[in-house]
Amino acid sequence: MSESISGSDSSTGKDNSSAFEGDDEEEVKDTSVKKIPQIEDFSFIKPISRGAFGKVFLGCKKENPEKLYAIKVMKRDYMINKNLIRQVMMERNALAVSRSPFIVQLYYSLQSNKNIFLVMEYMIGGDMKNLLAVCGYFDEHMAIVYVAEVTLALEFLHSLGIIHRDLKPDNMLISNEGHIKLTDFGLCEVTINTMLVLAAAAALPPASSVIVVSHIASADLVTLLLLFF
Repeated sequence: MSESISGSDSSTGKDNSSAFEGDDEEEVKDTSVKKIPQIEDFSFIKPISRGAFGKVFLGCKKENPEKLYAIKVMKRDYMINKNLIRQVMMERNALAVSRSPFIVQLYYSLQSNKNIFLVMEYMIGGDMKNLLAVCGYFDEHMAIVYVAEVTLALEFLHSLGIIHRDLKPDNMLISNEGHIKLTDFGLCEVTINTMLVLAAAAALPPASSVIVVSHIASADLVTLLLLFF
């Protein structure tokens, strides 16, 4: 059973959504004319988790129900009243530039009169919290693989000046092949603009630049070590 939570404008019957378009392989084959979907083009199947600032639903496009998505839904009024719009933009922008096999992919960023939506890659394997509940513990080989994959994800993020700031088993999803992908960037911080990094690198000795970036990113790495201790 699907849910209707798009928050369309009742006076017009339309959604009035805007979109960021990612790389969805299921899109129109003729790349010269790509259709940007509206949130009303999606069906919401069931809630699957809760993020820092919103619920995440399992969803699909009505025209292609076999292709599943994880759709994060955030209430516009709540985000505005709590002065969280900047954080929403941070999350959206961080996901938009994070092209890593160890980070969930953002396909679309949509909005309606009532809600903000992030349409993301769906991970069928659930999260590490549930996996730990089933397994009880990870053997040494499995733990090493997972630490390595999360480390690669963090290395990529930190190279862009993005600090996740919310590392925990709930935010480490498992792909159908058993690999880790980071999700939920609701508390992330974009610490350094790329242009500023280039300017600073020109003014500071290389070692100094590395120390500055490493110090800022160390919080994520310490959290990772504590999680797998």
